[in-house]
Amino acid sequence: MKKAIALLKDNSFFADLLNGPCKPTHEPRAYKEGAVLPINPDWIDDDMSERLTKVYHDLIPGEMPFETLVRVVKNPDVLMNGVAVDDGKKRTRYIVVMVVNDTEFPYDLNFPLIQCMGIVSLASWEMTRAVIAASKEYARVQLVESPTPPILNNAIIEWVSLYVGKKGFTGPTNLKETAIMKEGSLDDLDTDTNLYDLRSIDDPLVKRLLEAVDIG
Repeated sequence: MKKAIALLKDNSFFADLLNGPCKPTHEPRAYKEGAVLPINPDWIDDDMSERLTKVYHDLIPGEMPFETLVRVVKNPDVLMNGVAVDDGKKRTRYIVVMVVNDTEFPYDLNFPLIQCMGIVSLASWEMTRAVIAASKEYARVQLVESPTPPILNNAIIEWVSLYVGKKGFTGPTNLKETAIMKEGSLDDLDTDTNLYDLRSIDDPLVKRLLEAVDIG
């Protein structure tokens, strides 16, 4: 899997793949229009990406059966030493990429919950980090219903799952599929894993990634 992870760290390839056949999804209400913004490869911060990948791995159990990396996209148009933005779309982006190979039961059935808890953990860590950074700039952070500038530059969390196995993914792909609850309550658990079965996608970028996976 080292070749595949190295390829995903190629910023041009990463941006082309996620702007094209494997678009990520994002935290609810991150963008008013609901559409994911294109990734500018020149805005990907390699050093921060390595740091955030380590942060993510430190937040989750070491027994995690899936390969995960985080790529950090930083909009250069920020305020107060990177602490705030004048538009929510300019917030930093943490894009979590989970590479899913063929896994044994019951990891496949529990995949949505495993992924969701990792995303929630990273979001909580990021909010704490952003508030601490604002405090260093002598700024007070307030919770408001309708944000007005300056807006705290806590990163938007986005994620995509790339299934590279050969058997076909048979587990659930949405958190709500794993829940036994009243019908109305399931709306609160409507969290998609955004999983792409790469071997079913006819695309040169996907083919290149799968070749890297098969090399090892």
